[in-house]
Amino acid sequence: MITLLVGHRGVGKSVFLDSLRQYSQTHNLDWSCFDLDQEIEKREGISLAEIFKRGEPVFRDLEREVLHQLMDSAKSSTIIALGAGFEGPIPATAHVVWLRRMTDGQGRVFLNRPRLNI
Repeated sequence: MITLLVGHRGVGKSVFLDSLRQYSQTHNLDWSCFDLDQEIEKREGISLAEIFKRGEPVFRDLEREVLHQLMDSAKSSTIIALGAGFEGPIPATAHVVWLRRMTDGQGRVFLNRPRLNI
């Protein structure tokens, strides 16, 4: 099964993914865990900031392309954390887990991070 972790920026998708990765290793489970943003950086060999300098549409195309590559090569148990701005579509074959904070309904809570202007 392929599971996608989705949620607002700063909700803890990457931290939760790391916890799942550690749990898998500790209990000898055959789970593959990927952070989509990190996979994009690895494949391009540069930071997301550098990729965004090429333009957001370039990044969004890479995002969809790398997600599909990860899903095509996925083992039976694969977990992928998507970036908060992912513009889909979410593949129909994936199981989606929405992570959220209790404060999500209160609006912007991370005042030390710049707004996304998409």
